Amino acid sequence: MHASHPQTQRGVTLIELMIVITIVSIISMMGVPSFARLLTSNTVSSQVNGFLVDAHFTRSEALKRGTSVTLCRTVNPDAAEPACAKSTDAGGWESGWLVFVDSDNDGVRTSSEQLLRVQQYQGDSGGIRAGDGTAYDAIRYRATGWAPGKAASLRFLPKSAAAQSDVKLGRTVCINTLGRVRSMNSSAADCASGSAS
Repeated sequence: MHASHPQTQRGVTLIELMIVITIVSIISMMGVPSFARLLTSNTVSSQVNGFLVDAHFTRSEALKRGTSVTLCRTVNPDAAEPACAKSTDAGGWESGWLVFVDSDNDGVRTSSEQLLRVQQYQGDSGGIRAGDGTAYDAIRYRATGWAPGKAASLRFLPKSAAAQSDVKLGRTVCINTLGRVRSMNSSAADCASGSAS
């Protein structure tokens, strides 16, 4: 005859299950803020990269066409005939920007000047601010590829007010006196000495 051995059942107790759920909850709570910060940083970086592409495009078009080409901020990027914003217009570069052949080299687009590109500012970021506190309305490249003028910076900021104070989440675009455009993680004050990315 076979002796019957009771089978031992194995499983987890309610207390063990609660401990596992608590540990998973704690780990999740630590990871969510880091992930949100990463998303914010990537949104700002994406906007900066779009601006840099258009700035480099502006310079290459000036060299290719042998004439002045301007990248300027606009308050009406979705208009049939978008125009450059005036220094008296409210807002910064947050509405968008445009690139056009600047035949009369005045930094202002007229309907006779060819529009090359219009960019409506996209994204969930807090906007773009002049990094040095001055109005910087346009980058104008001459046929030589130079953009004479005053060095300036534009600060791309995340949307949330708490994140705007965090220098690491914002990005700065530096424009030197020759028109070289580069981006940095740090503040606008570091444009002269910082490393480009």
